[in-house]
Amino acid sequence: MRIALLVLGLLALGLAGCTSPEAANGSSSEPEAPDWETYRDHIQQPLFNLAVDHASSSDDAERETGVEITTHRMVQVEIQMADPTAELPTGFLVLEEGRAELGESLIVQAYVRVDQLLDLSLEPEIGYIRTPTQPRR
Repeated sequence: MRIALLVLGLLALGLAGCTSPEAANGSSSEPEAPDWETYRDHIQQPLFNLAVDHASSSDDAERETGVEITTHRMVQVEIQMADPTAELPTGFLVLEEGRAELGESLIVQAYVRVDQLLDLSLEPEIGYIRTPTQPRR
């Protein structure tokens, strides 16, 4: 019986030590919401808003932003490459539909996962991400 109480006491003491200092102080360890100022030169604002609020239901997000979300939580976008010879960065789910050279720019029309939009927009190969001017159907 004493051994069982000792084990329970040690277990309780060990679990109490697992609390993070932030949680013990009552502060939240949730990441801060992305700041529009960081992304304004990289992504169109409706796509930014959609990416920030990607946890909400697709119907609500579509109504609020006017951007259609597929059942796989992807959106159709135009990606202007920073350099016309650049390739799309790896590590992102990007389903390319087509490419067009416009003067000195390369535009890639693709579907991108909503939860990857912001990270993708900050990649050095990417100039700007916007909704398509003529969506492909």
